[in-house]
Amino acid sequence: MKRKGFTLIELLAVIVILAIIALIATPTILGVIEKARKGATEQSALGYIDAIEKQIMINDTNNIQELKDGTYLVEDINISYKGKGPTKGTVTIKKGEVTTTNLCFKTYSVDYDGTKATISNNNYCKEDKVILKEKENINEIAIENKKAVIDLTNYTDYTNIHCNNNAKLEIENNQLIVTNIIGEVTCQLDKTLEDTFSNLDDSSNSIMMLSDETLSNGITIEKNKNVTLDLNGKTISSTTDTIKNYGNLVIDSQNNFGTITSTGKNSKVIFNTTETANLIIHNGYIKGTENCDTWSCSPLYNTVKSNLEVTPLTINKFDEQNNYVNGVYVESHFGIAMWLGSLSNATINGGIYNVIKTSGSWQHLVCSNCNLLTINYAKTIGDGISIRKQSINGDIIVNDGNFESVGKSVVVTDPDSQGEIVINGGKFISKNNFGIVNDGLATIKIIQTNKPIYISTQAKIWSPAIVNNFEGLIEIKGKKADQCTNNSEDTKIGLCIYAEGDKNYSQNTANGGIQNKKTGTINLDGGTIYGGQQGINNSSTGIFNVKNSEIKSGYWGILNYTTGTINICSSDINSNHVDFYNTSTGVINYSPDVVFTNKTNTPIISVNKGTINSNYLGDCN
Repeated sequence: MKRKGFTLIELLAVIVILAIIALIATPTILGVIEKARKGATEQSALGYIDAIEKQIMINDTNNIQELKDGTYLVEDINISYKGKGPTKGTVTIKKGEVTTTNLCFKTYSVDYDGTKATISNNNYCKEDKVILKEKENINEIAIENKKAVIDLTNYTDYTNIHCNNNAKLEIENNQLIVTNIIGEVTCQLDKTLEDTFSNLDDSSNSIMMLSDETLSNGITIEKNKNVTLDLNGKTISSTTDTIKNYGNLVIDSQNNFGTITSTGKNSKVIFNTTETANLIIHNGYIKGTENCDTWSCSPLYNTVKSNLEVTPLTINKFDEQNNYVNGVYVESHFGIAMWLGSLSNATINGGIYNVIKTSGSWQHLVCSNCNLLTINYAKTIGDGISIRKQSINGDIIVNDGNFESVGKSVVVTDPDSQGEIVINGGKFISKNNFGIVNDGLATIKIIQTNKPIYISTQAKIWSPAIVNNFEGLIEIKGKKADQCTNNSEDTKIGLCIYAEGDKNYSQNTANGGIQNKKTGTINLDGGTIYGGQQGINNSSTGIFNVKNSEIKSGYWGILNYTTGTINICSSDINSNHVDFYNTSTGVINYSPDVVFTNKTNTPIISVNKGTINSNYLGDCN
């Protein structure tokens, strides 16, 4: 039987069909392969980062001083990692965690933002080189010993130079030293910062100021831009808001103390806004405008879920003429040094905050409907309220610091405020007003554990060191102070609350330690309290619980002024006139283990219809 084969036309048709199928399928298949490779690379990056963080934990456990906070080249990181690691790149570590990376895995560049790894368009895998752009001139700068040196002698017409791809910049003897070179780094000289910020790419950009600059309209850092600005001892000023930050901005001044300021009417120096905005300040003088008559012209103005961190890399220093020369110094000429609003966050790890009195309401650090303000250390000087909490939302944590106000209270919560202020350490001193004031429904917790806490007012009129003015709650817990005097340096251990006032203790020019003024509650568990006229005052229908404390006074130890209740357990009462003074129908309960050290032999007095019960068996909570 004769077999019939395919005709040439049929074969050609099959070939054409197969070619069409291949043409359609190949890009899809290649895309799937490429996507798989990218996904595998991202997973490799996450595995590498996880290995670094595990090594950090091991180092901390064994007190090994490696992989501390900082930025490292991949080749300088020694870890045990079984997977495919990067061939080059950088890793930034902060507080024991990897926060950012710029890595090269063979042909793929990978960025990490602290939560996820993504394939990047930045060319970390290219050959390492540094390109200098100056007008139309393009030159390659030689790299020796992992750094490139650019001589700036002939570039006096430019205000700054910026380099991309996470390069690090330093200046020494008018030479720019570029390090951290991963892939192709482009450095460009610009005559204005406006030009610089309009030319930034999406990598991490470093800017070194070369001369002072006055901006006509300020500068804007767009969302997802990453900028490190080294002031290099120069001054940036503007007649409007000087910097508006929607991206990631780090301000530094490694070698010379620089300044950012504004001269415009009611303008801000740095406006940090939106949830994409992250601002870190390591060094610099942030000087507010002197042409201001509203609270909103704060030098540091943070809003809309933005994030601020102040971490000085050097100790705050003054020169012989008392000029500030290092660290972080924030100065307001109207009212507010740092404003934190609209669910924003701030972590303050140092710096000096000064409010220069001209007019208005003066405040240093303000949480107004913020999310969280954490103060690990700060120093306030001048006339303002050191720490103020406004509105319903927001908590404040104070771990240490030196907070002083000449004319205002040191810590204040507003009438509409809720949330918490937690104080774990520090010195809080008002020269002429109350020390700590709870005016609203908020809770103030003063918890002394390891660090001493000193709270004082030096006012010569009735202005207690701590006062609960409304329905709020104040909880105080600590150890008795080793010394509690009008000198904060004397208190090395424990909690000291001191308010002497005038030494004529029977008059209102003398002062009081703690006052519960209305219907709120104060729980005092430990510490040493001294009031010139009164150690403790319960003025209305509120409740004041005292235990494990030392109450001292030049006149009345504890005064229950109206119908409130005071409960006292396991405490020492030491007054020069009367230990308990119950002036109305209120109740003073005290347990049998309360110790009286009275110098006038009149330890207890009750006036009117009030009750003093000496057999109280409650727990004073």
